[in-house]
Formats: sequence, structure tokens, C-alpha cells
Amino acid sequence: MEEEEKPVGALGRITAVLQILIVVVIVGFATIQLFLGNFAAAMSTFPLLVVYWFFLTVWQKRS
Repeated sequence: MEEEEKPVGALGRITAVLQILIVVVIVGFATIQLFLGNFAAAMSTFPLLVVYWFFLTVWQKRS
């Protein structure tokens, strides 16, 4: 049985771009903090990414 693909509308594209921007900002901040030598600030973003990933996987399983 093949699953039907849901069409990605304007709202789906906006959320996809927003998700990419959030991850890029978090990873960019962590990278800059590592170059500045602030290891604690760089590693403090890791829990945010884990919570974000967990939220997205649970949300995708529901839909």
C-alpha cells in the first residue's frame, strides 16, 4: 500500500523555512561561542536542539 503524499502549501513551506532558520541560528550561535572560547555557552544550546528534535518527532508522528 502506498501512502499518499500531502501537498505542501504556503503554510508548510513557511514552517519548513522557519524550522531551518531556528536550527541555523542555534548552531551558528554555538559555533561563534566556540570560536570565542566560551565552551559553556556553546554547549548550552545542545539541550535546546534535543528538545526541538523531540517536539518535531512527536508532532510528525501525530500527523
